Amino acid sequence: MLPTQQQVAARVKKKSMSYGKGVLLSLKRLITNNMKNYSFCITLFCWLFVACSQPQIEITFKEFTNDTVIICHCPLKNYSTLRGDNDLSIIYDTLLMQNGIINLIPDKQPSLYVISLNERPAHPIRMAIYPNDRIHIDILRTEYNLQCRATGSEMAEGITDYMQTLRPINERIDSLCLLLEASPSDTRLLRPYNQLFDQRRLESARWIREHSSSPAAGIILRYAPLDSIPALCDVLDMKILHSELSPLIQKLKDNACRYISTMQDREKIKQGAKAPDFTLCDPQGKDWKLSQLQGKWVVLDFWGTWCGYCLQGIPEMKKYESKYREQCTFVSIDCQDTRETWIAALEEYRMPWLQLYNPSTCNADKDLSMVYGILGFPTKLIITPEGYIHEIFVGEDLAFYDALDQLFK
Repeated sequence: MLPTQQQVAARVKKKSMSYGKGVLLSLKRLITNNMKNYSFCITLFCWLFVACSQPQIEITFKEFTNDTVIICHCPLKNYSTLRGDNDLSIIYDTLLMQNGIINLIPDKQPSLYVISLNERPAHPIRMAIYPNDRIHIDILRTEYNLQCRATGSEMAEGITDYMQTLRPINERIDSLCLLLEASPSDTRLLRPYNQLFDQRRLESARWIREHSSSPAAGIILRYAPLDSIPALCDVLDMKILHSELSPLIQKLKDNACRYISTMQDREKIKQGAKAPDFTLCDPQGKDWKLSQLQGKWVVLDFWGTWCGYCLQGIPEMKKYESKYREQCTFVSIDCQDTRETWIAALEEYRMPWLQLYNPSTCNADKDLSMVYGILGFPTKLIITPEGYIHEIFVGEDLAFYDALDQLFK
């Protein structure tokens, strides 16, 4: 049965209160002019209701000195296959606050959002947002850190609870961060700084155990100690493990398992130890073994095209390879790249020494970066002519080139 004219007017008036005085007056005029057309009134009301409840992300900022915000997002289903920060699945938006507010429409598929703020100190805010979400995020900048409160979904409320729980630790970390930036040579600050990070990791793990049914636990896994992640995954609610967060959780678990295995292997990789033999292919598909290079000093250079410091070091590597190629064989081992990306990089950078490819799809017992306990890139090892590890250098370290000069002077 259709409603009476009075019922239509009453319903529209009641619903319209939240839309503001101007909208209410407009509706009254429309209803008066179209009182006999019930369907018109109902259709108009429904259109306004839907328009006002469309999915939206609203972020308000208070006490900020910079009005620029970088928001990156990528579909959760693509997370496990991301190839670094420049992966094409990641969308970067640089947005300007308008009167301290930013509004945007969520992606059309469940996505991981990372909000980065041009303020110091500041930590990125991570959250999974779904297509129909209406999320409101309030961010207040204080002297030492950011206070964040998010509402509109179970995920948002979980992130808020986590940030509130860890707020005292984060304030102490941020205050020390500012002191370190002001006095980078004051090494006395490093120990308490690192201790606070360790404490935050343990508190993150505790929060996950106490909120194992919260979808936010899937995001917060990345803040827990790496060696605790596999066990934490076992306590997560099954609905989270089988949700859209599954690729993200699985990637974190895989990385943690790799780390645990790498740390175990790292105990064997030290100065004076026998360098593990291996077989890898060059760009032409020819197999090379470390053992076939014995009789001459060898440099093993673990690198990747995604590693900025690796690329920065190529000119110096070229200089030293040319300088000492009679005494030493340089071997670069590409890690965590597709073969196509690796081949393209070799064409671009023209490194005239032995180039080998370590497939990223290898199992732990075959992935050479894990066999050699590589935790950072680039990592360079100097191997004696007898096949023993002479020295290890992590990062683009000038000490590596000094060591070569000392060996071959």
